[in-house]
Amino acid sequence: MKLENIIPPTSEQMARASGVSKKAAENWEIYCRACKNRFNLVKSILELEFNFKLSGKQVLDWGSAAGGVSILMDDVLHASITAADVDEHSLKWLKKTCDSIHCVTLIPGKALPFADHSFDAIIGISVLTHIPSNLQEFYLSELHRITKKDGVAIITILSESACEFNRRNDRNPNMHPHDEKQISRLGIIFSTYPETTLNSMDFSKNMAYGITYHSRHYVNEIFGKYFHIGSIEECGLPPQDVLVLRPK
Repeated sequence: MKLENIIPPTSEQMARASGVSKKAAENWEIYCRACKNRFNLVKSILELEFNFKLSGKQVLDWGSAAGGVSILMDDVLHASITAADVDEHSLKWLKKTCDSIHCVTLIPGKALPFADHSFDAIIGISVLTHIPSNLQEFYLSELHRITKKDGVAIITILSESACEFNRRNDRNPNMHPHDEKQISRLGIIFSTYPETTLNSMDFSKNMAYGITYHSRHYVNEIFGKYFHIGSIEECGLPPQDVLVLRPK
């Protein structure tokens, strides 16, 4: 199913959904453009990792939201796609729109509902960037558990390299650090979204949800417990870094 041919979700359908899905309802064209940028990067990595043999591979789109990247992967890669998110509104729309994608609603802070070594590839774009500090290692261990031994995880983070972007775009320094040394010194920084934002999304009413920054040292030390860090593309999806991880 071609992404551009899909009838987009309505604002009513996404009224209590994630911020990304709200934006999809507001302007489908801009959302599709962003999804294609993400997909093209993911596709190039997966093709290299699996020598262009992706047909039948089990791929998890972790934090799929409305599922634009999942739809593109389903259409182009011919892999078996599972879309998973804490936002049930987005997944309800995605399941009706593209029934070839397996949709799974996640419970915040709970184990991922998949068997050990289920997936050849896991895509986690802008997911760890919203999870609080105390749950980071829990989810890294879960990702390690459900990735096949010869599989790969493509994860994005916000790190020191985002600071220049934050300064240039005059982003709120209380949420988005401008000082690289602050991130390096603290290792990990989590800032909760304002209540008005949290209250607009059903899944975030009773959970910590916001913006997380990781230092390179944190990635090497904590991510490195579970994964070999194959490569890091700084600001590969501006302002986020793209990490290619292989399970240990």
